[in-house]
Amino acid sequence: MTKMPDAENALSPPPGSIPSEMFPVLTSAQQARILAHGQRRTVEQHEIVVELNEHVTKVFVVVSGQLHALQVANNQERVVAICNPGMFTGELTVLSGRRSNPL
Repeated sequence: MTKMPDAENALSPPPGSIPSEMFPVLTSAQQARILAHGQRRTVEQHEIVVELNEHVTKVFVVVSGQLHALQVANNQERVVAICNPGMFTGELTVLSGRRSNPL
């Protein structure tokens, strides 16, 4: 006999799939530690910081404004995530010190 999932667990998104888990918010102290090892720069509105299929070797921390992650399909762009101040995205092996494996 197979156990059926209860209603609460059946509707829960998979771990790491909601924005707050995909893009954690860093404290001011954590942002300062990252900045000590990188460069702060201004990104213009609509500027592309990473191209589709590009091997990413950086981490992007949003200090102010927003960073939109887009999915492109059938020549249409769709916002799939929005990083707000304190959130970060990019190659997480940069933070851990591990080597990344390009596909």
